[in-house]
Amino acid sequence: MSDQKLSSAEKTFFGHPLQLSTLFHIELWERFSFYGMQGILLIYLYYTASQGGLGMDKALAGGIVGAYGGSVYLSTILGAWLADRIWGAERTLFIAGIVVMTGHILLAIVPGLMGLLLGLVFIALGSGGVKSSAGSMVGSLYERDDLRELRDAGFSIFYISINIGGFLGPLLTGILQDRMGFHYGFGAAAVGMAFGLLWYSRGRKNLPHTPVPNPLRPEKVQTAMAVGVLLVLVLGSVIASGALTLENFSRWLLGVVIVTVVAYFARLLGSSHVEAANKRYIVAYIPLFLTICMFWAVWFQVYTVATVYFDETVDRTFFGFTVPVSWKDSIQAMWVVLFSGVMAAVWTKMGKRQPKTPLKFALAMLVTGVSYLSFIPYISSGTPMPIIVFMLVLLAITIGELMLSPISLSFSTKIAPSMFKTQMVALNFLALSIGFTLGGVLFKDYYNAQSPLDFYWMLATIGAGSLDALVAETVPGSILLDPGNKPALSIGEARTEAAALAELAELAARNQVWRSYLGSGYHGTLTPEPIRRNVLENPGWYTAYTPYQAEISQGRLEALMVFQQMIIDLTGMEVANASLLDEATAAAEAMTMLRRASTSKAPGYFVEAGTHPQVIEVIRTRARWLEIPVTVGTLDALDPGTFYGAHLQNPDTEGRVRDLTDDIARLQAAGLKVCVGTDPLAAVLLKSAGAQGADVVIGSAQRFGIPLGFGGPHAAFMATRQKLIRTMPGRIIGTSHDAAGNIAYRMALQTREQHIRRDKATSNICTAQALLANMSAFYAVYHGPEGLRRIALRTHGMARLLAASVQKQSAALAPEHATWFDTLVYRFPDAAAADAALARAASKRINLRRLDDTRVLVALDETVGLADVADLHEALSGHATDLAALQALAAKLAANGDVLSAALLRTEPILTHEVFHRFHSETEFVRYLKRLENRDISLVHSMIPLGSCTMKLNAAAEMTPITWPSFTDIHPFAPAEQAQGYTDMLAQLGGWLADITGFAGVSFQPNSGAQGEYAGLLAIREYLLAQGQTQRNICLIPASAHGTNPASAQLAGLKIVVVACDAHGNIDVSDLDAKLAAHRDALACLMVTYPSTHGVFEASIRDICRKVHEAGGQVYMDGANMNAQAGLTKPGEIGADVCHLNLHKTFCIPHGGGGPGMGPIAVAAHLVPHLPAAPHLTGQPADSQPGTVSGAAHGSALITPISWMYIRMMGSAGIRQATVMAILNANYIARRLKGHYDVLYTGEHGRVAHECILDLRHFKGQYGVSAEDVAKRLMDYGFHAPTLSFPVPDTLMVEPTESESKAELDRFCDAMIRIREEIAEIAAGTWPADDNPLKNAPHTAIEVAGDWSHPYSREQAVFPLPWLKAAKVWPTVKRIDNAAGDRNPVCTCPPLSDYSQGEHHG
Repeated sequence: MSDQKLSSAEKTFFGHPLQLSTLFHIELWERFSFYGMQGILLIYLYYTASQGGLGMDKALAGGIVGAYGGSVYLSTILGAWLADRIWGAERTLFIAGIVVMTGHILLAIVPGLMGLLLGLVFIALGSGGVKSSAGSMVGSLYERDDLRELRDAGFSIFYISINIGGFLGPLLTGILQDRMGFHYGFGAAAVGMAFGLLWYSRGRKNLPHTPVPNPLRPEKVQTAMAVGVLLVLVLGSVIASGALTLENFSRWLLGVVIVTVVAYFARLLGSSHVEAANKRYIVAYIPLFLTICMFWAVWFQVYTVATVYFDETVDRTFFGFTVPVSWKDSIQAMWVVLFSGVMAAVWTKMGKRQPKTPLKFALAMLVTGVSYLSFIPYISSGTPMPIIVFMLVLLAITIGELMLSPISLSFSTKIAPSMFKTQMVALNFLALSIGFTLGGVLFKDYYNAQSPLDFYWMLATIGAGSLDALVAETVPGSILLDPGNKPALSIGEARTEAAALAELAELAARNQVWRSYLGSGYHGTLTPEPIRRNVLENPGWYTAYTPYQAEISQGRLEALMVFQQMIIDLTGMEVANASLLDEATAAAEAMTMLRRASTSKAPGYFVEAGTHPQVIEVIRTRARWLEIPVTVGTLDALDPGTFYGAHLQNPDTEGRVRDLTDDIARLQAAGLKVCVGTDPLAAVLLKSAGAQGADVVIGSAQRFGIPLGFGGPHAAFMATRQKLIRTMPGRIIGTSHDAAGNIAYRMALQTREQHIRRDKATSNICTAQALLANMSAFYAVYHGPEGLRRIALRTHGMARLLAASVQKQSAALAPEHATWFDTLVYRFPDAAAADAALARAASKRINLRRLDDTRVLVALDETVGLADVADLHEALSGHATDLAALQALAAKLAANGDVLSAALLRTEPILTHEVFHRFHSETEFVRYLKRLENRDISLVHSMIPLGSCTMKLNAAAEMTPITWPSFTDIHPFAPAEQAQGYTDMLAQLGGWLADITGFAGVSFQPNSGAQGEYAGLLAIREYLLAQGQTQRNICLIPASAHGTNPASAQLAGLKIVVVACDAHGNIDVSDLDAKLAAHRDALACLMVTYPSTHGVFEASIRDICRKVHEAGGQVYMDGANMNAQAGLTKPGEIGADVCHLNLHKTFCIPHGGGGPGMGPIAVAAHLVPHLPAAPHLTGQPADSQPGTVSGAAHGSALITPISWMYIRMMGSAGIRQATVMAILNANYIARRLKGHYDVLYTGEHGRVAHECILDLRHFKGQYGVSAEDVAKRLMDYGFHAPTLSFPVPDTLMVEPTESESKAELDRFCDAMIRIREEIAEIAAGTWPADDNPLKNAPHTAIEVAGDWSHPYSREQAVFPLPWLKAAKVWPTVKRIDNAAGDRNPVCTCPPLSDYSQGEHHG
C-alpha cells in the first residue's frame, strides 16, 4: 500500500484509515474510565470520612494526584518497552486495557487507603501501556507518503476520542459520586473500560500487526525478569524503611523521571541503531521537550488549584442545578471535543503553511499562562466566579492545550528512529510525567488555601521560574539541603489542628496536678477571668510588638506604666522598670548594676543564705565569668570590707519576715549597695523594702494572677532610687509630650539599649515580660488596693489558722520562725517523723518542701481554702480535723494577730493613683482593657513588617494549650514524676529543634534570645575550660551583628574583636583572616548571624566556619533569622557549634507587646555536657558547673506547647514551605518596591533572604525627609513601621514573614509607593519641606476634626488610599518628643489633670 492513495472504495473514518476507528474507541473508553475516576479522585482524597472521602490534607492530596498522573506517563516506558521488545504494540494495548479495568475494580470494591493504593498502581501501569501503544499504532497508520500530511489531523481526531471519553466519564462518575458515593463512581469507570475492551476485541484483526521492532533475545528474558524482581524488592525495602512515604513520594518520583529522561536521551543519542539525521532531530527536540514539561506543570493546576477553587469558591449553580465537582473535567473535555476538529481543520487547511512546531508550542505557553490570570480579579476581590466565566477560562486553557498536546505527540512519532518508534512516543509522555509530577509537588508544597493562585503571581513578579528556582538563587548551593538525597527534616507529616491538640492533650494528661506548697518564689494564684479572656487569650494584646513605635503603642505603654507604678508603690522606691525575665535574672542584673553604681573598691558580692536557691545559682553563674567573688552566708557573719554589695531576701526563702532597716544602714555605712528580694503580695501588708533603705528591690510579680506554668513565663521586677535610673537594666516606660503638646508614653532612656552601646553594654537585656507584666498590673487594677489587702490578709490568715490548728493538735509542732507572712517551717523530732508527714501529704496529692532531714516547709497562697488547711493539718500533725473545727478556730483568731508586729507592717498607703480605684466592676474593667487595646496596632490590624523580628501568625490552636490546667498548674520544683507530660513534650520538641538545626542537644532554659546567646557562650567557655584552653577569651563579632551579641560576650567574660563587613554587607573575609591570624592562640569563638543581619545568605559561610575551627575556635550562630533557614539548611551542617533559637520568632510564640520570649540553645555533641544545669531547691555546690542561667530548669515552659503545636501542625514539608514562602514574600516586596526604593544588600543572584533593607539614606539630603518620617507616615496608612535604622542608620528593614497573603503584601507596598509619591510632591515644591504629610505624621482624629491650616487636605492626611476608609487605625497621639522625655525622665503614672484632652483612661 505504500505507493497507493486512499481510494473512494476504501472504507474510511472521517477521511482517514478505517483502523483509526478501532483505536479511537479503545482510547475513548479508556479515557472514559481514566477521567471519570480522575474527576473525583482529588476530592475523594481530601473530603472527610463523613463525606465519603479519606480526609487527607488538601496539599498532600494534590501532591498524590500529581504523582499519580506522573506515574501514568512514567509507566509508558514500561509499556513502550513491552511493545518494542516483547509483545508488540497491538498485544500490549489489549493486555494493558485489562490491567486498567482491574485497577478500577479494586478502587470500587476495596475500601480505604489500601484500595486507593492498589487501584492507582494498576491504573497507572495499565494506562502507560495503553497510551504508548495506542499513540504508536496511530502513527503507524500514516507511514505512506500520501498520508503523511494527514498525520497531524489524524492525531487531532484521535485526540477527540480522548476528550469524548474525558467528557462522558466525569459526567457519569460525578453524578454517581454525588448521589450514591465515591465507590459507585469508581465502579462506573470500571464498566466503561470493560466496554472499551469489548469494542476493541471486535476490531483487533483489522489493525496493523507490526512485528516486534527489536525483540528481546531469549537469553535476555531471564535477565529482564531478574531486574524486574530486583526493582520490586528494592522498592518494597525503601517503603518498609520509611524512606518512601505518601508525603515524599512525589519528590522521589520527580527525581526518578528526570533521571529516566536523561538516560533515555543518552541512549537515543548513543545508539548505533539511530541514524545521524535522527540524532540531529532528537537534539533539536530537547528544548521543545523542556517547554512541554513546563507547559504541563502549569496546565496540571487544572486538576489541583482549579479543582479546589471550583469545589469551594465557584458558584456552581446553573439554572437551579448544582454542578458536581467532577463535571469541571467534562467541561474541559467538551471544549476539546468541540475545538479539536476545528484545530485539525485549521492545520489541514494550512497544510505546509502552518506554523512550525516551536511556534505552536510558544503560543500554547502564552495562551495557557494568560488564561490563569483570569482568576486573579475574582480571588483578589473575594467574589465567587460565575460558572460561565469559569467555563470560558477552561476554554482558553484548552486552546493552549490543543496547540501543544496532539502536535507534540505527532512530532515525536515523526522524528522517531525506526527501531524506537513506541519508545519515542513514551519519551513524549515522560514530558507529561515530569510536568504532572512537578505540578503536584508545587501544589503540595506551596498551596495556600486562602490565596490559591497568589504564589504563582508572585513568582511571575519576581522573575523566578519556580519556588525551587528562587531557593536556588537565594541560598548558596554549598549549604542547601538536598531533599532528593534524603528528607531535609524527619519531623513527619503535618497534623490537623484537631489531631495535634488531641496528641498534645494526651501528653498533658501525663502531668499530675497536685497542690504544691513548695514556695521558693512560685505560688498558686487565681487569674481573674476577665484578664484571662480579654488579655491572655486576646490577639490584640499578645500579637503586638515591643512598643518602639510609641504613637501606635499607647495602650500597652500605659499598661506598663501602671505596672511600674504598682511596683514603685509596693517596693517604696522611686522608679521601676517595665519587667525583667525572671526573679533570678533580676537578682543577677542587680549584682552587676550595683557594681556599676558602687564607689567601693571591694571586689566581692554577698548573698544572704535565706535567698531562694535558684536565685543563688543564677547569681553565682553570672558572677563567675565576670570574676566577681560571691559569698553566701548570714548577715551576722558578714565582713563589710570584703564586698561592694549585698543581696538580702525578705521574706526569705523559709518565710522569715524581718525589719532590715538597721542591717541595711550598717552595710551602706560601710560602702555597700544593697539589693532586697521581696514578695509583692507580702509587700501589700509589710513595711516596704524602700522604707527599710534598700538601693534596689527585685522580685517576681507571678503571684499577681500569673499561673505557675512549670516555671514561667513570669514578670520579674526591679525598682531603685531616681539617682540610679540610668544604670538600671531593662526597659523603662516614661512620659513626654507629642507635637500637639499632649502627654504621651514612650520607652525612656533608649541610649542604654544594646544596639547603641554594643561592646560597652553592661547588660544584655533587650526584652521584657510585657504581656505578663500587663496581666499583673491589671490584676492590681481589677482588685484595687483594698482587694489586694483582702487577698494578702486572707493568705496570711490561712497560714495563721494552719499554725494554730497544728499547734493546738500538737504543742511541739510550732512554726520554727516567729515572724512570717504565708510560709511556715516545721521541725520534726527526727527524719522518720518528717518522712511520715511528707508521706501523708503525698497521699493527699500535696507537695511540701523538705529543707533538710527534719525540717519541712509549707508555703500557702491565695488558692488555699479551709479544706486545704484541713488536709495540711492532717499531713503535718498526723491527725484529722474537720471544717467546723477550723471555722470555730478561725473565729477566735484576732483580726491582725501577733505574728507580725506593728514595726513590720506597712504604714504608708499603696496604689493611690486613680487607675487602681475606678475599674473594679467587670463591666468597667473590660471597657478599660478595650480602650487600651484600641490604641495599639497589632497583627489583628495589619502585617507588622519588622525586620529581624519575624512577626508571624500566632495561630489560635497553638495558643489553646497554655490555659490547660495540666500545663498551668505544675510547680517548677514539683517531683519529676508529676511533670512527665512536660518531660515527654519537651523531649519531643527538643528533638524536632535538634533536627531543624542539625545539632545533638537542646536546652530550653534561656528565657530570651539574648539569654540564649549568653548560655551558648557559656557552653563554649565551659568546653574550652574542660579542654585546658583557659587562655581562649577572644570573641570575634561582625560589625553588622545585633547589639546583644557583644553585650552577651561581655557578660561571658570575653574580649570583643570586631570584624569588618564589605560593601555587600557580608563579613570581610580578608579582615577575618587578619583577625584570626592576630588572635589565633586566644580565639574562643566567632558570633555570626545567618542569614546576616543585612538580610542575605553569605556564600562564604562554610569557609568562615572552617577557618574559625582551624584557628581553634568555636562558631556561635545567632538564630534570630532561622525563619530563612528551617528546612532549607541547618546551622550544624553549615559548620556552627551552637545556635540559639527565638521561639517567639520562628516558632510562633507571640511577642506579647514586648515579651514573653524564649531563646533555647541547640548544640553539637561535644557541647551537650556543658548545657545549663537545672536549678534545685537544695541548691548546688558553689563551684558546680555548668552554671544556671534562669530560675527554672526549662525557662518559660508554659509557652513551649505553642511551638510544639506549630511544628506538629506544619510537619517536615510545612516547615520548609514556611521558609520558602518567607523568602518569596520578602523578594516580592523587594521587587514591587524596585524603582521606588533601593534595596541596600542582595545576595550573589540579586535575591534577598527573608527580609530586605530599604535604603533611605539619601532622602534627607535630597528631600529633607528622614527614614523616621516615612516610619511615622506609615502609621497613617495603618501599618507598624519596619525596623528603623537597624542595622544601618536611615534605612527600613522589612520582614513580611510567610503568614502574610499577597493582598496584604500589596497593601503595604501600595502604602510605601504612595509615600514615595508624596516625597516626590515635596521635591516638586507642592508641599513645603516643613509642612507636609510626612513631617506632620501621624495625624490624629482630634487633629483632623479641629482647625486645619496645612497645604494638603484632611483626606490626604488620613485617607491617602481608598481602603483606609473601610478600616482606619487612628493613632491617639502625634509624634512624640523623645529627647524631652529623656532629659526629664518621669516613669510614674501622671495624674489625670496632666491630660489636656482627658485621654488617659478614656
